[in-house]
Amino acid sequence: MKPVTLEPHGFSRGSISDVASKALVNYAVNNGAQRIVCEDLSNIRDSSLKKGKDLRSKIHRWPYAKGQFFVQYKAAAVGITFELVDPKNTSRGCPKCGNVSASNRKGLHFKCTQCDNQDDADRNASKNIRLRSVVASHCVSTTGSTKSPEIFEPLILDLECSTSRHSGFSVGLG
Repeated sequence: MKPVTLEPHGFSRGSISDVASKALVNYAVNNGAQRIVCEDLSNIRDSSLKKGKDLRSKIHRWPYAKGQFFVQYKAAAVGITFELVDPKNTSRGCPKCGNVSASNRKGLHFKCTQCDNQDDADRNASKNIRLRSVVASHCVSTTGSTKSPEIFEPLILDLECSTSRHSGFSVGLG
């Protein structure tokens, strides 16, 4: 498969980030989201150093920081908060039972080896990103700590804990 060149079609990387961030924020507004949650990819270039020249090259050309910046400022303009969470194992963890295994993910498909939960791998990662945000918010509200738990566990929130800060729709980006 040949890579698509964007410039002849009237798009640059900056405009793709702009269009995509606008679409995401509009989606969040239309669904009543109170926050948009993304993976913190600030160390992705460092972690790609041992992954081979082709992948390293693709990652170095990827304007993830620009895209996150566009989402953050556009979300703030409409009163939606923006949050970054640790990306570790978001595509390998099961949002239903908490099982984390490299065997859970095969390409674009996720199937938990413990509970047989199945989903698109990216949608599964998005669910885990959202759960990390909810867990972190819950920890702050109940313990005062901003540190997320080390072990991923499915979170069952007490309904009385559902204040306006926790309720509502969140958008997770995986």
